[in-house]
Amino acid sequence: MKIGFADWTDEELHFYTFQKKGSSLTLENTSSIPVQGEPEQSALAALKASGMSYIYLSLPAAFLSLRELEFPFADEKKISDTIAYELEGLLLGDTSGYCIDHIVTSSSDTGSKVLAVCMEKAKLDAIIKTFTAAGLEPKVVTSLDLRLSGNNYDRILEAQTQDKEIRADAAREELIHPSINIRRGDLSFTGDIKKFINISNLTALLVLLLLIIFGVNLTLKYKLISREHNMLISQVEGAFRSTFPEDTKVVDITRQFTSNVNILKNKKKMLSGIAPLDMLGRITDITNDLATLDEIRADGDNIIIKGIVPAFKDVEALKNSLSASFDNVSVTDSTSTTGDKISFTIVMKEKAS
Repeated sequence: MKIGFADWTDEELHFYTFQKKGSSLTLENTSSIPVQGEPEQSALAALKASGMSYIYLSLPAAFLSLRELEFPFADEKKISDTIAYELEGLLLGDTSGYCIDHIVTSSSDTGSKVLAVCMEKAKLDAIIKTFTAAGLEPKVVTSLDLRLSGNNYDRILEAQTQDKEIRADAAREELIHPSINIRRGDLSFTGDIKKFINISNLTALLVLLLLIIFGVNLTLKYKLISREHNMLISQVEGAFRSTFPEDTKVVDITRQFTSNVNILKNKKKMLSGIAPLDMLGRITDITNDLATLDEIRADGDNIIIKGIVPAFKDVEALKNSLSASFDNVSVTDSTSTTGDKISFTIVMKEKAS
């Protein structure tokens, strides 16, 4: 990642290009242009390097209005919230016309000393527009003069070093831990937001395409499941009609099946020797609220039931319920089916007399 740092001094504007790898910053290139008053847009444009991720701008201390303040607290948020009120009457004009940041120069339990750094919004806005027009919009606006003076108010306006190596080292430190950023409020950097919006728009488009694909796939699956469901319903109704042909109209198979079984149970006393009916009734009573049965049959000593339950846990619950009335109850098969249902096969024996 490449990061640019524009260092505006009294006579020159130095442009440092740093390469960032991980947490390290390496100075790759330094170029300079002379400055007399405001830098020309064409000269600034010549400094721009390709592949620049973002840019910092350092202004001369002479551009800034500096004020020393004292606060009876050291909380950074409180200082930020109240510093504009403390500066009323200390700046030319209303504080709303300034961009304001601060540096805490000392603090203790009883309070803190603060260096307020201010700049007129109109002047800062004009500078930002000049650099932006040259393709060098600054993400952060700071001042190396503050760092090089050690944030000492008495030394800030003294002659600052013009040594490019010293200032480049200070620029590297400023990139890692900015002393100030007076580009705030109405003039805050919005480039990251614009990038995020562009990325978000692309992401939203991709998500929309995925949703369309997912929707088409879901529709096809739904149609397939509906077709299978209708086939199963048709097969179950066919089995029911063959079992109870007297029921010409099928509305609720479960209820009608239970009702028919109850009728058969009531006839049990009249049909002596039909032990399977009793077994069928007991199984139906137990499984009525737990499962939908597809098949019940006796194979020698074994009783085999097959059906469908909503979840795997219901298979275990059904097994436990059957264990109270039958012996050797075991689940021989339980698998997922279409429609998120679980089909099962349970084998058991009649309790010994």
